[in-house]
Amino acid sequence: MDNVRVDLVITIADLDRPAADLDSLARTLRVDSALRTVDIDARTTLPDAAMGPVTDALLLSFGSGGVGVAVMQTILAWLRSRRSDITLRVKRTDGSEVEIEVTAAKDPTQAIELLRMAEGQSRTAEPSGEQ
Repeated sequence: MDNVRVDLVITIADLDRPAADLDSLARTLRVDSALRTVDIDARTTLPDAAMGPVTDALLLSFGSGGVGVAVMQTILAWLRSRRSDITLRVKRTDGSEVEIEVTAAKDPTQAIELLRMAEGQSRTAEPSGEQ
């Protein structure tokens, strides 16, 4: 079986402080021992009036073969731990994208879609808009 690399871009929308939440998610991903083979980089920008660079996306890269499932399980657990509403976008380099809202994160169909996407089986999903 070929070891295909999976690359994901994770962004957070509709928040006053997306950088703080992305940093929190990155810390959660980095401490999970099952994800030690995942490359996690922060993409930063320097917005106007900012004191320094802020994280605007997480870039994840990993091999196929089950690691993607562990990544998505960790992301879903992090989403469920959130106290405020949050919209997370996960996009693959092939253009497929999933948008998930924290209030809908408990919906198993969205979790299944995230797991499929991590393993390269996903079709582009439309945002549900449900709360």
